[in-house]
Amino acid sequence: MNVKLIKNFVKDQSAYSYAYFISNILIGLFYYMNSEEKIEMVYPLSISFFIYLVLMLYQFYEYVKFYQGLEEMVKYHDYHGNYHLESNKKVNELMNQLHMDCLNQISKSEIDKKNERRFLSLWIHNMKTPITVTDLLIQRIQKNEINANDGLKEIKEENKKLLTNLDAILNMIRLEDFAKDYIPEQINLLSELKAIINKNKSLFIYNSVFPKIVTELQDANILSDKKWNELMLNQIISNGIKYSKEDGVAKNIYFILKRVNQEIVLTIKDEGIGIPDYDISKVCEPFFTGDNGRKGYQSSGIGLYFCKEVCKLLGHSLHISSELTIGTSVKISYLAKL
Repeated sequence: MNVKLIKNFVKDQSAYSYAYFISNILIGLFYYMNSEEKIEMVYPLSISFFIYLVLMLYQFYEYVKFYQGLEEMVKYHDYHGNYHLESNKKVNELMNQLHMDCLNQISKSEIDKKNERRFLSLWIHNMKTPITVTDLLIQRIQKNEINANDGLKEIKEENKKLLTNLDAILNMIRLEDFAKDYIPEQINLLSELKAIINKNKSLFIYNSVFPKIVTELQDANILSDKKWNELMLNQIISNGIKYSKEDGVAKNIYFILKRVNQEIVLTIKDEGIGIPDYDISKVCEPFFTGDNGRKGYQSSGIGLYFCKEVCKLLGHSLHISSELTIGTSVKISYLAKL
């Protein structure tokens, strides 16, 4: 038997023991002062002591079992001891809950680190490709294999890819501290949409993809964060253009705005290659490139994941539907600002 455990038990039960012995001494004094037969007090005091002894033995049994259970709980997070005392049952329950919370936090931390490593690896790979292509273009220009103007035009496009990749990693890093960089405000989505389209004007023209706004709303006031909403819409527009462009064929991207009850719903519909049914449920998962990504569309697998996370943090909802060779629709529902 662990001597320390016995000492701890005696210490924990000392208040009850003091109360018991003091009360019995007072009862004994009462009998002594008021009874002619002094021996009469021995019987009730003996019964009282016997009950006290049985109680202490039971308490000690529960005490030992509880501390043994604590040692088991350290080893096994789902250990459930056969306790009778409600306090011991509650401690066991709380310990198991703490174990589970810690394991979940550790698991989440490991998943986050794994995703960060995957993202960084993918980002480095995406950064290397434009650099390598740029280096080859410079060599070809120096050897007069291609026209300098054509070469510079291609270098400019590769430089845009570098900037896009840099923005992607910076936005993903900022997403971790979203609460510090979130400013909710009233935004006129129609005006904001026109401004975003205008900023991407050269991208639309270069790829022969043209925006068309379809709405009967005079204004579309929503509650959102202007910067994060713009980043999200830029990503969706970029995807729409990338998967719609086709040499010699002009395509459209439709921006459809409607009011549905207390929400403003924006649907961005392209005329691109579409997404296969077996990929549609996974396109918002991190690093998922799918069938289209494997066909050479240089998908990073983080664009739609970023959009989904931003929507979730802003309190908006995002839904994607698609049909092969017909196009893809991205529907975002905003809370209307009344």
